[in-house]
Amino acid sequence: MHINENTKIADLIKFNFDTIEALASINSHFEKLRNPVLRKILASRVSIRDAARIGGVEVEVFFSKLRSLGFDCKLTGQKSNQEVKNDQSDMLRIHTSTRDVDVRPVLAAGKDPFNYIMESIKELPIGVSLKVINTFEPTPLIRILEKKGFVCGVVQMSESEFHTYIKRTDSSEKLNVTEGKTAGDEHALVKKRFEENFMYLDVRHLEMPQPMITILKSLETLPQGKALFVKHKKVPQFLFPELVERNFNWSVHELSENEVDLIIYRK
Repeated sequence: MHINENTKIADLIKFNFDTIEALASINSHFEKLRNPVLRKILASRVSIRDAARIGGVEVEVFFSKLRSLGFDCKLTGQKSNQEVKNDQSDMLRIHTSTRDVDVRPVLAAGKDPFNYIMESIKELPIGVSLKVINTFEPTPLIRILEKKGFVCGVVQMSESEFHTYIKRTDSSEKLNVTEGKTAGDEHALVKKRFEENFMYLDVRHLEMPQPMITILKSLETLPQGKALFVKHKKVPQFLFPELVERNFNWSVHELSENEVDLIIYRK
C-alpha cells in the first residue's frame, strides 16, 4: 500500500491490523488504538501527520514502523517542526481576542464540561475566540463545530495541556447538540415501548471516558428492535454527537443530581 503523511490511521489499520501494535509502540499517546471504540472514533479522522503532531514525534518515526509492515511510505511535503510552529503562529493571529475557559478543574471534579463549553460558545460575539484549556485535544467537539462553520485550532502546550481555540464567523450555524433526543415528557412512553426489549447497562462506577466507550461498544451489538437502558451518574453530553452520527435516538430522565436513566434506540 502506498501511503504518505496525509493517509488516515483507519486506512492503515484496514490494510494491516498489525498497524495498531506498531503505532502503540511509538509512545503512550497511541495506546488508545488498542481500544476498539476509541479506535473507531479517532482513527478515521486522524492522519499520520495529525498523529505525529499529537504524539510529538516526526512523521518519519511512523514511517520507520510502517515500512516493516509492508507499507510504501513517501512524503509529499511534510512540514518541519519549525514550519508547524509557524503554522501555529499564523493560527494564533486569527484568534487574537480570546476568552479563556479552563475546564481542567471541572474534569478533576469528575464532572462533564460539555455544557459549560457550549454555553460559553453561544455567548461568543463575532471576532472573539474561546480558548478552552484542557488535558487533551477535544476531537469530537472540534469536528462538530467545524461542521457548523466555526474556525478551530489547537496548540499543544505540553503532554497534558492543550489550548483549543474556537471562533464564530458570520456563516456559523446555530448550535444544536440535542438532535435526536426525545422530549422529557416522552421518556415514559419510550420506556413503555421497549419495556420487554431492553439490554441493561450500568456505567455509574466507571470513570471518564470509560462510560462513553462502554456504551458505544454495547451499541455495536444491539439487536434490531431492542433498546439500551443505561444507568448513568450524569447526562453524557459528549456521547450525543456520536449517537447522532450512528443514527440513534435517545431519551433522558434525570432522577437526581447523580442518577440518570438513558434509553438509546435506533431511528
